[in-house]
Amino acid sequence: MLWSGAHIFYMIGFRNRLAVAINWLWAYLTFQRGARLITGADAPEAPAADRERKRLDAA
Repeated sequence: MLWSGAHIFYMIGFRNRLAVAINWLWAYLTFQRGARLITGADAPEAPAADRERKRLDAA
């Protein structure tokens, strides 16, 4: 409870604090998780990382 109180305390705005507190309480009481959606295609790998991997493979 102390952890959740500390995190809610540092949130900006009363409405945000209230909304998060209610969501956390509901999730705790009902043992339900919120929606965790990952949409879209995977992000392309950064060119620098690709060059580094090729350099290491060649060595």
